[in-house]
Order: sequence, then structure tokens, then C-alpha cells
Amino acid sequence: MNTTIDLLQNKKQLLLWCGLLCMNLVFAQSYQALDALSDFRNPPTNWQVVGEVTGTPADKTLTPKAGKGVLLCTPKESGNLLSNLEHGDLELSLDVMIPKGSNSGIYLQGRYEIQVFDSWGVANPLHSDAGGIYQRWDDSRGKNTEGYEGHAPRLNAVKAPGLWNHLDISFVAPRFDAAGKKIANARFAKVTWNGVVIHQNVEVFGPTRASAYTDEKALGALMLQGDYGNVAYKNIRITQLGNRSVAISTPVKYAIYENAYTQERKGAILEKPKPKDLATLKPVKTGETDLIDATVSKRGVQFYVFTGKFKVAKEGDYDFKSNCQGYANIWVDDVLLLSDDNTPWYGLSFNEETVGKKHLTAGEHTFKIHYTHRDWERTLRALALFVKGENEGWQALHAKQSELEYSKTVLNLVEPKTQPIFQRSFVVFDNKKRTHAVNVGFPEGVHYSYDTKQGALLHVWRGGFLNTTEMWHERGEEQTAAPLGMSVSMTGQFSLITKDKLDAVTESALRYEGMKLVSVQGQKVPQFSYVFQNISIKDWTQPTADKLGLQRTLSLSAKSTKLNVLLATATHGIQKIAEGVYAIDGAAYFIKLPIGTTATVVEHNGKTLLMTELKEQLFTYEIVF
Repeated sequence: MNTTIDLLQNKKQLLLWCGLLCMNLVFAQSYQALDALSDFRNPPTNWQVVGEVTGTPADKTLTPKAGKGVLLCTPKESGNLLSNLEHGDLELSLDVMIPKGSNSGIYLQGRYEIQVFDSWGVANPLHSDAGGIYQRWDDSRGKNTEGYEGHAPRLNAVKAPGLWNHLDISFVAPRFDAAGKKIANARFAKVTWNGVVIHQNVEVFGPTRASAYTDEKALGALMLQGDYGNVAYKNIRITQLGNRSVAISTPVKYAIYENAYTQERKGAILEKPKPKDLATLKPVKTGETDLIDATVSKRGVQFYVFTGKFKVAKEGDYDFKSNCQGYANIWVDDVLLLSDDNTPWYGLSFNEETVGKKHLTAGEHTFKIHYTHRDWERTLRALALFVKGENEGWQALHAKQSELEYSKTVLNLVEPKTQPIFQRSFVVFDNKKRTHAVNVGFPEGVHYSYDTKQGALLHVWRGGFLNTTEMWHERGEEQTAAPLGMSVSMTGQFSLITKDKLDAVTESALRYEGMKLVSVQGQKVPQFSYVFQNISIKDWTQPTADKLGLQRTLSLSAKSTKLNVLLATATHGIQKIAEGVYAIDGAAYFIKLPIGTTATVVEHNGKTLLMTELKEQLFTYEIVF
């Protein structure tokens, strides 16, 4: 786990830092796509622009196709890309493909590196693995102690070589006073790799190793490292946040109440809290803060009321989003803007993100927030409010200590030890709740969720197994479980499909006959049984031999000339990469078939399907991610 060291320990420094954030309010933030070499300074010859790249888990190079939109580095020579633009605070999103054994890096301001490395399968990542904030380096520290202050990612979320990884980086530049003295360190506010938060509020005290510059400044170029092998980047999007168009303009006032609402049960259901008339209650604490902050009190179960004003530099439509640990409703100019329902104050739920939009004129506007938390969240208080205008990135109106700390939201987890385990739950798939799901975890660190009603794989993932917080705390009303690692969605459909009708098999055509544990290679693995078209089908999944993916097996009681195996569905295409290897959904994952097996790619109802003819009673394939 990373440790964040906060140098802004006193209010004077914090006020100065916030003041610098709010400078130059009259200027808009800037958005830019970096998809051509002309966006970079004197690009070296080891970089080129192509239209597409492909690779397999075994390839050390990438195969390009002509076109535009992808920046490809090949080892003709050593050379880094430095952007023409110089940035301060920014939000950066991009996709990166890393061949086997390759190494690159994303340097914010050319100084602070997020490591890009083939760390596929690494169980306990270091700062030098994919997603790590690379260490600093000082030869004067002595042999074997030159490196220091590196930050490992919270978990390894990198995909297999030859697949696209998506990153989102929120970066806060260092701050300097009028004399040029540094008063606040650079900070990675949040880094997300393939949808998993791997860093949050991590400060860096100086440039990391192999940076383009050894000093620190308010602005610097984005650098993509290109001296350690093949790598490809695409969809590079930058939103500079150096000029804020929205900012808190007056101190945030707060009043904290106890016993401010009632909550009743009807049978096993815990009803939504109902607020009392606050005018009849006396707050137990009042005060002011510079920004919205849910940590101003830590006593018991309390009800917070925040009020304040913010200033808007230009008229336009603004997006607001919030998440919290507990419940909150948020009003802007006395309009209830962020809430899940229309009740007077009860709205956002545990760890939920809600988004709203409002047209705002230039000038000052008011906000009001009602916030509380559930009894089991006594020590877990978090409340975040973000806002952005057109062509702007999200900016926070809350203190960083008030933001949801993702590493603390897992209160109940399940982990396999020496044998596979399974946990029944509801599972959210394609924004809908699947109510007959089983989650299966393996000690090897690869896992999956399965819909027994549909006979379908839902998600596969690597890393930790299962977050069951929403199943067991309070009444566990949500009954949902979620992966603890990097997750990839599967078809969500039955594994077989008829040749003459490619639509998904309906539940009425499928008879589920139960699950039992069977011994497979010394492990007890769940096996699911069905009857479809008078054929008995057994379906089980286990780790691949290299323990880096999953192998699925289908066993039929009789041959059928009418059935195909549905291997994958995609909205962004399916491409054959090598013999028996297919990249699914824009290289989100691979399907690997046995030697000699052919597959067919077809378009049906707006989706791309990958199928293979079922010639034998036993069929096996691999899912690589």
C-alpha cells in the first residue's frame, strides 16, 4: 500500500496552495489530442504514426498497418517523444499496448514517471512494474541505495502483451511562490489502470529516474519514453487544468447534527432515513473550511450540512459529479442537482457516483450539501464534488482528504487460499443485475463470475478475488459482489448457439441441472450442468497451464451437427492475430483455440460474433487477458 506524505500541514500553506489554484480564473482550460508526430518536438526516427498495431502474448514486436492515430515506437534507435505543449495540472487519458518484455514510461512534465512495463502475471508488483511511480535516483547515496521514494501500484492491472491497456491520470503540478521557491510537491491525485485505481493522492518530491529534466517547474512537456523496445500509444487526450473556471469563492460553512433523522424497518427491509426538522435541532459543531471536507468531525453517526458559494468565470453548461461514503444530496442555486430520487434529502448511496448538469451564468452561485453515513461507516467518511465546463477536465471543490479513498472501501473480502472457492451473489453485468451468479476464485489469482440461469461467463479477472461488502454489511440489501482486480466482460450468453439461428439462447430453452465440485488437476472445480436440445452439457473453467488465463471446457453427451460454440461477442470488432488466436473487442482480450481448430467471424444484430463448429463431444479453449 502506498503512503501519501502531505507537506501542506498548516492552514497558511493550504490557503496559499488553494489561492494559486484559483489564479487566472478568466481563462478557459484547454483540451488537446496528441495523435500525430507534429504534436511533438523533433520526433526521433524510432517513432512513427500508423493506423493499427497487433501482437500476441509471445511477440516481442508489434505488427503495424498503414494509417493514422497510433504512435508506434520501434527499436531503430533510442529516443523519447516530448510534446510541444507544456502542462501544469492536467487530466490525461490514453491507451497503450506493451509487447512481451518491453518497457516504456509516461513522464508528466517530463519529470514524474508512471512506469509502462510488461508485468503480465506479476503477483506482487514493485515501483518498476506497470503502473508504478518510478523511483528517484541519486548516485551519491551509495551503492545499492541509489534508488528511493518509488511507489508500487496497489495491484497489477496490466493485460497480456498484445492487448490494449487504458490509463487515466489526474496530475497536480508542483507549486512555487513569487520568488520561485517550491511550496508544494507534485502529486498524482489519481491513477487508474484498466479501470482499477492504482494510486491516489501520492506526492512525488522530485523528478524520477531517467526524466528529461532534473529541475522542477510549474510547466513541462509530456514525455513518452522510447528507448527500451516496442510500444504503441493511441487515444492520447489531455485536458490542462492550470486555469480554473470554477472555484470556491467564500469559506464553506458547516453545521453537524446528531440524532437528526429516523430510520425504520419493514420486515427485513431497512427504510430510507427520514430527516427531522433541522430548525428544531441544535448543531453539535459548527465551523468553516476552505473546501468541502467530510473529515471535519469523526464522532459517531452524524448529519452534515455544508453551505457556500462558488464563482464561475464564463457562462455555459457545467457537469457536476459526486461520490461519497454514505448518503448525500447536493443543491446548486437551490435546485436539487445530485440525487438518486426525489426524496427531500436522501440520495447518493455507498460508493456511488452520480452526475448532473446545470447551465450557469458567469458570477457567483450557491451550493448546499446534506450528508450522512451509515452506522457501520463510522470511520469511513468521504464526500467529493467535482465540476467541469465544456472542453474542461474535472476539478475538485473538496479537500483531498475528503475524497473517497478507494483502498478503504473493501470492508469484506473473500480470497482463495490453497483450493478454489466459490461465492454466490448478484453480479452487475452490462448495467443489469444478474441474480443467479456464482463467483469462482483460484489460488493462482485468476477468477471468473458465471450466470447459472443463462449458462454464461460474465466477467474474468486477475488479482484479488471478491469484494463482498455489499452482501454482508447492514442487511446486505444489494447482495452484489465485485471483482477485486482488473476485470474483462465476457459474452453473458449461453456457450452454444444454433447454426441456423444466431440469437442468444433463451432461458426457457435451457434447463439448469445444478452445480457440483469435480476434481481437475488436483483441484475441486465447480462444474455446471445443463440440458439443451436433449443434449446434456457440462461446463467448467480452470486456470491455464501457465496460470495467466482461464481454460474453459464443454463436455456434451452426444455430437450435434446443429451447434456452434459461441466463443466471444464484440462491439468493436474481432481480429485473427495468429493461427488460433483472436483479439476480441479491439484487443480487450484474446481467445486461443486448440491447434487445428478454425473459427468464423460473423456480424449479427449489430455485434460481431466469434464461433467455431462443434465437431467433438469435448471442446476446450482459452481466455487470455
